[in-house]
Amino acid sequence: MHAPDLIRRRESTRVLLRSFVESYTLKHATEITARDRAVQSGDKRKAEVVPPLAIEVTVGIGKSHSVSQTIVPMIYGAEMPILVMAPTRALCDEYAAAIRASGIPCTVYRPRQETKPGETSSPFSCYQIKQIDKAGSRHQRPAQSICRQCPSGHKAAMDKGVEARERAVRFFSRSGYTQDQIQSTPPCRYLYEGLPDQLKAEVLIAPAAAFSDALATVKRWHVDSDGRDKEIPMQRLIIVDERIPMTETIHLSVPHIENWLDAIGRVAEYIDDDALLALSSVSIALGKLGAALIQSHVIDDELRQQIEDAHKSLIKSGLIDGGTASFERVSFMPDDEDFFIPLRAFAALAQSLKHSTDEIDARSVRIAVPKPIIEWMIRRGSTIILDATLDPTLRELIKAKGGEIISAQSPQNVTVSRVVGKMFARGVVHADDYKIKAEREIRHLKAMAMQMPKPAAIITHMSYLKYATEDRDPQTVADAFEQETGVALGWFGKHDRGHNAWSWRHIAIVGMPIFSPAVIRSLWQERRVLMRLIGQEIGQLSINEGSFMPDDPEAARWLMDIYAATLVQAIGRSRGVNHDGDEPLQIRLYGGLVSPGMDAAIARHLISIDATERYSDTVEIERSNDPRWRIRAAIEEIAKGRKGPAGVSQRAVETWLMRTGHKVCKHSIVLDEIKKWRSQ
Repeated sequence: MHAPDLIRRRESTRVLLRSFVESYTLKHATEITARDRAVQSGDKRKAEVVPPLAIEVTVGIGKSHSVSQTIVPMIYGAEMPILVMAPTRALCDEYAAAIRASGIPCTVYRPRQETKPGETSSPFSCYQIKQIDKAGSRHQRPAQSICRQCPSGHKAAMDKGVEARERAVRFFSRSGYTQDQIQSTPPCRYLYEGLPDQLKAEVLIAPAAAFSDALATVKRWHVDSDGRDKEIPMQRLIIVDERIPMTETIHLSVPHIENWLDAIGRVAEYIDDDALLALSSVSIALGKLGAALIQSHVIDDELRQQIEDAHKSLIKSGLIDGGTASFERVSFMPDDEDFFIPLRAFAALAQSLKHSTDEIDARSVRIAVPKPIIEWMIRRGSTIILDATLDPTLRELIKAKGGEIISAQSPQNVTVSRVVGKMFARGVVHADDYKIKAEREIRHLKAMAMQMPKPAAIITHMSYLKYATEDRDPQTVADAFEQETGVALGWFGKHDRGHNAWSWRHIAIVGMPIFSPAVIRSLWQERRVLMRLIGQEIGQLSINEGSFMPDDPEAARWLMDIYAATLVQAIGRSRGVNHDGDEPLQIRLYGGLVSPGMDAAIARHLISIDATERYSDTVEIERSNDPRWRIRAAIEEIAKGRKGPAGVSQRAVETWLMRTGHKVCKHSIVLDEIKKWRSQ
């Protein structure tokens, strides 16, 4: 396709993108307005959910521009709140700069910040951040545990009204604080300044990992039909830029179960007989769960139901409310045994098992649960997801909830060549000779760089860079590489997404991340969890050890889409869609998976393989670093000995290598070299 045609396609795609986001924004605004009027009139109208919208947008076509210059001004002008979520803090700051440049105020979400006693505080100061992190790692809610037992929180509450002051006085009295200790306790500012100021921002920008229901709404004051002021939450329009983690994993082992049972035993003195009966059902369920883990049995439906019934009995007995029992306490010493919230943890387990898939391995269970943003999107809607490569499972979730998947893709001014003959696999990083391999691959990369048109960049495995030097600093290697060759060097997981530093560069993608069977099974488990949210049950994955592709054709296509997404995103770093030159940018794919299925997965993003060539290995390897040369040298020396050629064997070669101070190579390599030598 010629440059003028590419430009026309690109501009028409941008118009299409803008029209879809404007239409969806209007739908959301109409629904929020209807809700607002219903509240003011006293109407009990049921809120309508605006199904989520996903738009697959070619890298460089203008996702961020559409958000900052179209969606945000529309919502802000309608006096409605919006939440923009980006994968990194840096991208959040870029969004904020673009939005503020158009004259619209916005806030970038900031989490708690550790502040030690005696240090100058800020609105984001937290004096229990280590315990907050510890509670979060156990899937407990800080506000239900740490924060309500924090001296700094109670100190700040003493100025927040009569009831709050009375609670604070009781807390300090119960805790044995003297007046001097109370006076010297720094007040919490995060819960009373930093967090509220952020939650009330009309335009809020946050990293995707920070999402919570609190960020998704804004509290507004309304006058109801009786003339009374009433605080009502207003739902934000949510924009998700780039891919988001869709599940998280809870790791549960036998020691965890034992700790829970011990903790439950220690709280028996706090409760009455009825509540004790409810606790006994929890102990029985936990005992059976521990037995299942010891025997590496799957958590079957019967055990799931027993855990859920035990949780219900806790709620019914009044022993637990909102996940936390009244007697549960939290220590402020990191190693204190009193740090426990057994019922809160049990409540989290019961909730996660409702829509989860578990995998037991080595007496532990990995329980995958949906991320809050996914549950919110499905339950509450009003969410736009913009990404160049939508996850196949996310597509199905959105379609099942009545949402739309829109393609805003445009051809790129690039020529893609595939180079076969060497896979450029990452390899086993823990192998004894991996440093030699890494150094050799860096020499291959330098040879490629010398042949590439400029400006250029290379993306490859981080391990090549990390293990090529003793200090194991990949960035140092990348900087030295660029200084020597004039070609930027990056790696998968960092430079294949989320930046535009390599716009209009020719790019070589060397190798590609290929998952192990264990990782593929884990990804499939996540898919099973998510599909249960829409009432679909899919079976377990069948994949052989040592393979990188499932047996089932449908599962293979699913995995190909995931693999292809990495390549498509990496190709997009060139911003070829915005390149108007007569000569296309050169994209070279070295190694990786080569199959019709992979070509088809890439083609779904309007990227085709224009040429295929074989890799020409022009890199000379120092003989001392070449394991095959060392083996051949050993064979020739042994053949000169008393037994002659008959003395050459695998054992003899490996013994010779050890005696001469060389590393012993893999048996298969030794046998292969002996076979080649005998066939001469």
